[in-house]
Amino acid sequence: MFRSKGSIAAWIVGGITLMSLAVYLFSSWFSTPGVPRIEFKSPSKKVDPVEEVEDLEEEEDEEEDEEDEGADVEDVEEEDEEDAAEQAAPPSAVRSEEANKEDQMKVFKAQYDAASKECSALIASQKFADAVDKLSELIGLAGKVQRGQAEIVTLYNNRSAMFEKIQEYEKALSDIRVMLLMQSDHVRARARRARIYEAQGSLEQAVEEYVICNWIEQARREMPTNEARATELFKKIAIAQAASKFTAIQNEVFSESSQAESTSLPPHSSSTALKDRPLPSKAYTKNVLETFPNTFTWRRLVDQTTRANLVAKLQDAKDKFNLMAPDAEQMQRSDAALEVLKATLDVVQLDLSQDNVAAGFGVLRAAEDAARSLYVEEKEPEDQVVRQHLSQFFELLGTEAQFKSLPAFALRCYRHSYALSELNFSVQLKLAALYLELDVESAAVAIYERLLSGSGPVGKEVAVDDGSAAETDDVSINSRRSTGSFSSQVLPLGLSLDSPKLRQAWTQLHRAALYVQRQADGKYLPDAVTKAVDALEQLVLAPLDGEGSAESVGAMFIAYVKIVNMLTHTKASMEQASTDEDNAKCQACIQAAKLLDPEHDSVMLLEAEQLSHESKIDEALAVLDKVKRRMRVKKRIADPETTDVVFMVAKASVLSAQAFSMLGAGNMNEAHEIFSEVDGLYRLALDIDPTAIEVMAQQAQLRSMIFADFDSAVRLIEKAVPLFRSRDELQDILQMLVTFRANQRGLQFVREAATA
Repeated sequence: MFRSKGSIAAWIVGGITLMSLAVYLFSSWFSTPGVPRIEFKSPSKKVDPVEEVEDLEEEEDEEEDEEDEGADVEDVEEEDEEDAAEQAAPPSAVRSEEANKEDQMKVFKAQYDAASKECSALIASQKFADAVDKLSELIGLAGKVQRGQAEIVTLYNNRSAMFEKIQEYEKALSDIRVMLLMQSDHVRARARRARIYEAQGSLEQAVEEYVICNWIEQARREMPTNEARATELFKKIAIAQAASKFTAIQNEVFSESSQAESTSLPPHSSSTALKDRPLPSKAYTKNVLETFPNTFTWRRLVDQTTRANLVAKLQDAKDKFNLMAPDAEQMQRSDAALEVLKATLDVVQLDLSQDNVAAGFGVLRAAEDAARSLYVEEKEPEDQVVRQHLSQFFELLGTEAQFKSLPAFALRCYRHSYALSELNFSVQLKLAALYLELDVESAAVAIYERLLSGSGPVGKEVAVDDGSAAETDDVSINSRRSTGSFSSQVLPLGLSLDSPKLRQAWTQLHRAALYVQRQADGKYLPDAVTKAVDALEQLVLAPLDGEGSAESVGAMFIAYVKIVNMLTHTKASMEQASTDEDNAKCQACIQAAKLLDPEHDSVMLLEAEQLSHESKIDEALAVLDKVKRRMRVKKRIADPETTDVVFMVAKASVLSAQAFSMLGAGNMNEAHEIFSEVDGLYRLALDIDPTAIEVMAQQAQLRSMIFADFDSAVRLIEKAVPLFRSRDELQDILQMLVTFRANQRGLQFVREAATA
């Protein structure tokens, strides 16, 4: 869960920086595939960026006596008439007319020079309104004086600057439009227009102007001067758009507070879009499920049975339930429905533990009618065993809804699940996680505090197979098996967690997310990563050191992985560089995770990625080869590079690091070939898993940053937006979309300018 969000954020922060730096440093190579070389005429003078006005040039003394030939701006027909009159007039009259014109030009020139000096003095004394009047006078004289014709763009620029200072924005924009008709690549004019748009609240128009400025300067081989401001606006726009979308979601979820807070039976899933919505990527669902203890409990099933056996038992239970006579007693029908529910949960538990998520949720939904038949007129059953199985059923139904971005339905399912059985530990963690995603932090904190305080029913007397009650400190309630067989248990597997130490550790594992949760302004808490890592080390890893249960190992494993992601991806999203100490800790955590679960290929892939971050490319590639051999032997995957999305993305990450290293060494052609290979891996990964939002984000960055293909980048992110899974992730995706769209238009501008 945290890896997915952090990865996207890291690409955003690192990607944009690399894009602008790479275009600037390697412009000759970048020009070949997408960015044309454009030779704009650079401004002749540098301008004080504080004053934002251009100096009006003083003409040399010897120029004063020169005739201002061709200075007239009157139309051609009038000039022809004057020429005809001159030809018809006697020579003395022509000389007199020429003398009059010359005298008039000297008058205009003197007026222009005087007005120019007065204007400069007014600007220097910050009398901007008076300077506007004087500049208007100069613009009126400009067509009559040779110097004025040369300075006409400067005059409009300076007047627009004065209008900006006195906040007459529409007049400033009008002058800027005139300027850009004469000189479309005028960076100062566009930067001023961007500031005015920003002042007027038109942030997207503002950022587009800033980005066009950057592209113009890059085309001139100059360092972009507005990049930092553009980046700030990208963030600001994304935060505002994410807040707007999130407010709409919150209004939908909490529109009827009585329904949102209800613990009653949720509506049937067929009345929602649950069946038709796509699941997120397999990697994401696996990562999320592994952050809850019952996933590790369910993996015990793998050694005890097969899916075929469980499906056969489920079919037998369904046949008996469907063959019940219409007039059968309610007790008999309830018993048959309970057997269907038990058998369903067995299959779903095995499927989810083996990453067959879509199949598992399909089995779950197919049993919904049988589960609901256990209610009489929507009244909850009183039998505790029935309630506990129904609790897990609705927990899992809510999990599918949360995966598919149906938060209102997920909330109803979770709340009902907890009302049915307060023993259900995982549903409390899931409910807290959902509240965090809905930006209701206080509700999540209340759940964590309740779990950490030990209040509630956990540890009370619970039902066991023989009908007696007993206190226990076992890791899981489901370890009570009278015959040692999972099928003989009374409670559903993984419902609760009895060990106080484990409950505390798993709660702290989730609670650490509070430290790295972004605030409403998009910023993180001070020392967020340090506090989160300390919490994981001191409150999860230290207490469980030496524990050997599946749930203990699972908690430690996830803690190590989270630490790695916080020190790399989360720090990157905070615009902080990883230190040597961070890298050392990451390597130690990866090795510790490998010891806990040697068969977990994702950890080795994470190790390869970490090595690539440290520029140890050869070592990273060697780890990838090792993982590929293991996957071929143990998972019987013939070619992980074309069939396993997680492996493909990991390899793409390592190859990208290798390609950037080659760029730095000046090996442009080799780097381009590797980037093309990376692009191919992303394309294939999305063919296999079209909802993999992380892959969309990374390929979009690659297409924009390396190939200047902002059209493809925009299309990819537009597909990703509806698939977001949290507020932070939505903000990251929207920032990418705003960035790519602005650069799309900026690149279009320079291309059109190059062909004009």
